[in-house]
Amino acid sequence: MRRLLTAPLLVLFAGAISGPRSLHALAQVAPPVQLTLVSQSAWNGVGRPLQISFQATNASASALDDLSVELIVGAPATSRSLYELSLTQDPAPLIASPFPQRGTLAPGETRAFRIDQSVNDLSARGDSGLFPLKVELRSRDVAVGTLRMPMIFLIERPKVPLDLAWTWVLSEPVQHRPDGTFLPGTLESDIAPGGRLTEMAAALDGLGSRPVDVVVSSVLLDQLQRMAGGYRILDVAGTVRTVPKGDGGAADAAALLQTLRGVAGRHETELIATPLQDPSLPALFRAGLGPELQTLIDGGQALVGSALGRSATSDVVRPFRSELDPATLPLLSGIGARTVLLDPGFVAAQKFESPPVFRLVAGRASVAAVLPNPELAALAATYQTDPVLAAQVSLGELASIWLELPGTPARGAAVLFGEDAGMPPSFFASFARLVRASPWLAPMTASRFVSSVPSSNRESVPPRAYASFGTSYLDRLITSRASLTRFHETVAGSGSLEDSLREDLLTAQSSTMLSDPSLGLSFVDAVAKAIRRIYDHVRIDTTVVTLPSQRGLLPLSLSNDSGQQLRVVLRLVSDRRLQFVEGAAQPVTLGPGRRTLTIRVRAQTTGRIPVKVQILSWGALPEPIAEKTIVIRSTAYNLVALFVTIGAALFLLGWWGRRLLPRRRS
Repeated sequence: MRRLLTAPLLVLFAGAISGPRSLHALAQVAPPVQLTLVSQSAWNGVGRPLQISFQATNASASALDDLSVELIVGAPATSRSLYELSLTQDPAPLIASPFPQRGTLAPGETRAFRIDQSVNDLSARGDSGLFPLKVELRSRDVAVGTLRMPMIFLIERPKVPLDLAWTWVLSEPVQHRPDGTFLPGTLESDIAPGGRLTEMAAALDGLGSRPVDVVVSSVLLDQLQRMAGGYRILDVAGTVRTVPKGDGGAADAAALLQTLRGVAGRHETELIATPLQDPSLPALFRAGLGPELQTLIDGGQALVGSALGRSATSDVVRPFRSELDPATLPLLSGIGARTVLLDPGFVAAQKFESPPVFRLVAGRASVAAVLPNPELAALAATYQTDPVLAAQVSLGELASIWLELPGTPARGAAVLFGEDAGMPPSFFASFARLVRASPWLAPMTASRFVSSVPSSNRESVPPRAYASFGTSYLDRLITSRASLTRFHETVAGSGSLEDSLREDLLTAQSSTMLSDPSLGLSFVDAVAKAIRRIYDHVRIDTTVVTLPSQRGLLPLSLSNDSGQQLRVVLRLVSDRRLQFVEGAAQPVTLGPGRRTLTIRVRAQTTGRIPVKVQILSWGALPEPIAEKTIVIRSTAYNLVALFVTIGAALFLLGWWGRRLLPRRRS
């Protein structure tokens, strides 16, 4: 029987809850029962009864009998601070309704309970309100489990709803090796049925025509496409498992891609792509790679457009994990970003005073910023173990914002589910269902939100320290980038291989590698090894050459088994005994197969003359491709030296011959 409490009974009931120590002590020793919310009405009013379903798990060793459920409706929370207090404290009760239950709750048993309660009497207050609810499971009239949640009561359909910008970020870190083998990680579980990404996508798919912002990671899409065609994955035990196309994780990846295509295809979805490989903008800038941001953004948008069948917006940007500093905001502004989507608490604000929209400034650059409600994020995180209750409490926070000034236009709140999400998978469907069913909320895209909720607030980008790449890591990365540039200039027709190697280097710049540099270095090293494999197919076959005259031709046999045409530099190094008539270095084009070159030389003497033959890559700072020291045996005579030698010999013979002539006697 429902009891509408009068003023005297209010005092008595409040005293009964908070006063007698015997009841409090009795409750303390009662067997512990964990209550978990299963479902609750999004809002209630006249003719819309309150419906609550929950589960109770008896964690004690004793059976509980004489069960009942007590529903207590408290006085409405008239402010956001009172609403938060009502989630942990007992407000003054307005209605108490007991619901006797049959049977018992055995040890370890989990049992479902459901209550339906008319709340028409609340209309006598004449206003909409946010009412605290307390649900108690009782055994022999002693509370053994408690749930607290809000109830939104509407007296009429709202004329001025609260604008809501909500952003869903679907992201995963890099979880594969350069050879394409996936590593143990969260990806398979996140895309499996009931996984985080699958539940987020399903919740988005159920929004219908509600506007929403969806940020899709380029890393995630790339890995989903790899998996959908079948893949290999390294288990925790160290064994490689093969998943064929259409099975297991491959089927899950294909299904998730299909769902995301449906979500992206809706006109109401504002689709946002991340830059290729999800780099950290501050880390990219400090590495001297800031000028590449436009290329990375274009690549990310191309990948999203190809995978999901729709172009992403370029006006709205989500910096990875909200990592933004005074140096990187001008980069975003310079490439056309007009709105950035930030994490809760990105700029400091007093409690309940965080602006949903403001102007973010760094030097002369400024963009509109959407700032999620930090109180909602904190409340939701408090209820990790009860995701449905977390969704209901989050909705209550939005209701408390709206009910502060329910008839005032141009008011709004923002919500963002970031890269790590942080909430249990089942939270997302519950929250999406509640928002969809709430007429006092007006979901909209971020680009519309910044114009619908004007703000004169201007905030400077706060200085923050973010992770950056180490010096040795950057040295190896930059060395490989330079090597790939030379490879591009040297090897003709290497387009597909070069694209793959460039992708490896972009992967090495991913934010994932800030926390796992060893994985990043494996991509850097893979580029160097792939280039070296091509170069190793080039050989110098000549070993010894005989030069019978002072001037002659040096034949050099070169082999190119790479299957590619190479534009190289041939360099010859020797001492002063051998001169190269046309210079010591010359450009050479090596087609596939074997080729013999003739080099004009001039020997200054006879004997064995070592010559170092080098084949170098093209470019300002050439890279060695092949090197070999050959020997030139010179049998030529220097005519000048020969004439001088003969002349000297004749002179000596004449000199000594004079001694044999008879001397004249005086």
